[in-house]
Amino acid sequence: MLKYLLRHLVSGSHSRNLGHQGACFRVELLESRSLPSATLIADINPTGPSVPQNLVTFGSYIYFTAEDSIHGRELWRSDGTAGGTTLVADLAVGSAGSNPQSLTPSGGWLYFTAYHPDVGVELWRTNGTVTQLVEDINPGTSSSNPSGLTNVQGTLFFAATRHGQGTELWRTTATGALLVSDLVPGPESSAPNHLTNVQGILFFTAWTPTHGRELWKSDGTSTGTQLVADINQVVPVPPLGSSNLGSDPQYLVNIAGTLYFSANDGLHGKELWKTNGTSTGTLLVADIVAGPKGSYPAWLTNVHGTIFFSANAPAHGRELWRSDGFATGTQLVRNIHVGTGSSYPQQLVNAGGLLYFVANDGNRGHEVWRSDGTSSGTFLLRDIRLGFGSSYPADLRELNGGIVFTAEDGIRGRELWRSLGQPADTFLLDDVLPGSNGSQPAELTNYQGKLLFRAQDDAGDLEPYVLDTTATAILSVIGPNPRFYKRGDLLEVRVILSNPVRVNIAGGTPAIALQIGSRVRLANYIPSQGSNILVFRYQVRPDDLDLDSIRILSPILLRGSTILGPAHNPIGLTFSPPDTSGVLVDGVAPRIRVVQGPRPGIYRYGDILEFSVLTSEPIYWQHPSREKPYLEIIIGRSAQRAYLATGDGTDRLVFRYRIQRGDNAPAGIWLRERIFLNGGRLEDAAGNLLYLNFPTPNLRRIRIIT
Repeated sequence: MLKYLLRHLVSGSHSRNLGHQGACFRVELLESRSLPSATLIADINPTGPSVPQNLVTFGSYIYFTAEDSIHGRELWRSDGTAGGTTLVADLAVGSAGSNPQSLTPSGGWLYFTAYHPDVGVELWRTNGTVTQLVEDINPGTSSSNPSGLTNVQGTLFFAATRHGQGTELWRTTATGALLVSDLVPGPESSAPNHLTNVQGILFFTAWTPTHGRELWKSDGTSTGTQLVADINQVVPVPPLGSSNLGSDPQYLVNIAGTLYFSANDGLHGKELWKTNGTSTGTLLVADIVAGPKGSYPAWLTNVHGTIFFSANAPAHGRELWRSDGFATGTQLVRNIHVGTGSSYPQQLVNAGGLLYFVANDGNRGHEVWRSDGTSSGTFLLRDIRLGFGSSYPADLRELNGGIVFTAEDGIRGRELWRSLGQPADTFLLDDVLPGSNGSQPAELTNYQGKLLFRAQDDAGDLEPYVLDTTATAILSVIGPNPRFYKRGDLLEVRVILSNPVRVNIAGGTPAIALQIGSRVRLANYIPSQGSNILVFRYQVRPDDLDLDSIRILSPILLRGSTILGPAHNPIGLTFSPPDTSGVLVDGVAPRIRVVQGPRPGIYRYGDILEFSVLTSEPIYWQHPSREKPYLEIIIGRSAQRAYLATGDGTDRLVFRYRIQRGDNAPAGIWLRERIFLNGGRLEDAAGNLLYLNFPTPNLRRIRIIT
């Protein structure tokens, strides 16, 4: 301890303050990050690009459309391997292809629209083995052109056109398809749009001559298909021959059973609304721009019950807003483009409880940002294309607790990027096609923790690729604050991983080894399932001592446990230890080595009795009440107090007592065998309390005569 104190006193810092400095955590990023590399799944079209589109996970496969050199554009599927990539069905025999669209899983089937020369564009379905026409809704070779395919608890709803009935709402049955309701009888169309599932009820917008385009709901029956509310009864602008434009609801999103959307009631302009499915429960949330102009909310996105959206207000331009569903909780998150200019937030995505989006702050172009709903927690993740130029991030998708997206950095062309929510964890995921042209990735899809997408090679051949992002790596390790740690204090180590993991401690508890002096101690894992942050803690023991800084040792020790990332892949356990200089441990409580009394002799009124308490290390006096510690001296039949006088910060505490009239001890004095704190504290630099008891010295030759 003395060596440490001298070292810091020479450097100009008072040793006692070390235990109280407000130091911050240091984040030590790994010097290199081992990244996966994308591989071509299959060259579907050997003579040209197959251009995979409409990628969707169904069952244990990814389904998509592609064009080979024989069948035209048809439905394919893949398990991420060349051998597992096959044509599902050749619906339109020949090279023309059926051009499947709108691939939507529902009730054990994958539904899609496709062209067949005998029936036109109709609704089809497949389970991977059987592929069949659902119904020739518009009989003959004319097409019903199904659109808005939406799964509602295993039933598929959609809009379709039948001759003489126009475009109306339909749903699937066990054997085919059924018209739900002909909202506008005759050849005119209600043209259902924005189909949205809200806890088993379908909400959608539809046009009728009476109400214009308004919000409707349906339980799949004709009688259960009803107007929710005639929101706009004011605006007399006639679309399609209507005398009422309607509120034109848009950006429908379900948040815990409440539907949020933007709409125009004719008085407030386009603003944020909500509904519980009843007319009286359909309410304006907030009039952001007072009057009929409106703020035009867009990109409505649910992040753990909070709705984020972009809105346009004269004082700020189009910026990021949030709402809890009430006017008082609807507020600007941050004016990203300072002033009245607009940052145009777009492509809003929820991943891991954070909002990711693209915005332009006016200085760094269109780049990727994140927000936790606060102004300070809303910031640029990386200026991928430096300066005013834009990287134009696109295809933002949630993947394993973060996002993947494509961006153009001005050097590599458009390639794959990733972010885990911090600038240091926003990086190039893979340079699929080295060089300046870029692989132009698109159709990014999460398949069992892997990323499937289409990309081009140097010849411009667009084919399916797979990138195994399930390998979980340690991105950074955060050590304890640099300060003194005393007996009972916790040393905490946090490990940041590239993916959320699950820790199974049935067979043991993971740990990280700490080198504390000459001993190796184990910081044990603190359970927190499903997180990408692992916390390890160690409680300082009474015999721990390291005044030259502890060390954190790699790797993570499993000790019978398992730590698994996505797709049940084990994580990498090795890491680069963080800098732990200044993390000092002293769990050894100081002790009293000896107590020395005054020199033998006769002492009289007014004399000073001085007692020296020598300790095993420097001791500091904490006295919030200003009352001093003392030794109790027995003089004759009286008990007197010798108060602490000097020695704060040293290993020699001096207590003094001035002899009073009436003090008489001709046969000597003696001390009680402990220090009395008197409301204060005596501790070492780490904060360990001094053991107060000591062997009493022989003071019989200290005689007092007054």
